Amino acid sequence: EIPTPIVSASVPAPDTQSREIPVPPPADLKLIPLEGQGRFAEFEGELRAAPLINEAPTRYRVVRWQSNRWQILCHVYGEASKLRSLQDKRVRVKGREYWIQGAAATVLVPDQIQETASP
Repeated sequence: EIPTPIVSASVPAPDTQSREIPVPPPADLKLIPLEGQGRFAEFEGELRAAPLINEAPTRYRVVRWQSNRWQILCHVYGEASKLRSLQDKRVRVKGREYWIQGAAATVLVPDQIQETASP
């Protein structure tokens, strides 16, 4: 009679690695050397074209009417042709955010942009 082999139960090693995969930021952004650059973020507001002035780091931004003025929630990095169809509409954007030099709000490199219903 063949003895039953003793097999130790396989226990997966604890996963100490974070599942976050660092995504390199677009090369033309002047990043501030901060911890947490490129972390996942989500914003909801109105997609507006930024005025064509040097201070605007991107062509579009997400804004919200707050305290009697428009507040910039984030600048949206991406192809203007893709963003134009959603201009002046309420959107939810998800992606990676970066703090850059000279900008009052973060720049979001979107993974997803969807139109949302007005409140």
